[in-house]
Amino acid sequence: TRTVAVGYQALFTQDANASAYNVAIGYKAGYATTTGGQNTFLGYSSGSANTTGQSNVALGSGSLLANTVGNENISVGKGSLGANVDGSKSVAIGHNSLFVQDPSSATDMFNVALGHRAGVAVTTGVQNTLIGGSSGDVVTTGSQNTAIGYNTSFSSATASNQTVIGNGATGHGDNKMTLGNGSVVNIEPGAT
Repeated sequence: TRTVAVGYQALFTQDANASAYNVAIGYKAGYATTTGGQNTFLGYSSGSANTTGQSNVALGSGSLLANTVGNENISVGKGSLGANVDGSKSVAIGHNSLFVQDPSSATDMFNVALGHRAGVAVTTGVQNTLIGGSSGDVVTTGSQNTAIGYNTSFSSATASNQTVIGNGATGHGDNKMTLGNGSVVNIEPGAT
């Protein structure tokens, strides 16, 4: 099967006749995988619910924990993408980043969250880019947003097309860009 499984019940249900190319290291890592292939699961119960999901990478205890059919996700950090069942093409790096992302059906999400608890509340929102600890941690169903900086947030949980940059900055509405938090007194282009 060209598969590597190390740990109690790692890849426990893997189809022995499939050329799966899976790697699972850890207690119940990739436990439910049947025909899913080219996955890498490292850590306690990482990817344990995966059945047919393909080309996923999960590193960290409980990372990509609930994924069954989602494909091409990258999940690094304890609990990252933990509730994702069938969402595909997301990147979550950081403890509990994109923790509750879970579309109601197989969907290409294209969410990117980098930082401790970045995008922790995103459920069905798509095409969000959240960089920084706790960035975008309020948005749930909002889509096409960008947050850069520690604790950056949007004007609402359903925000759409907001760009927010700066430590603790908060968006001012859909289709608007916010640069800096309330302490910023001047915006200066390049050095003179």
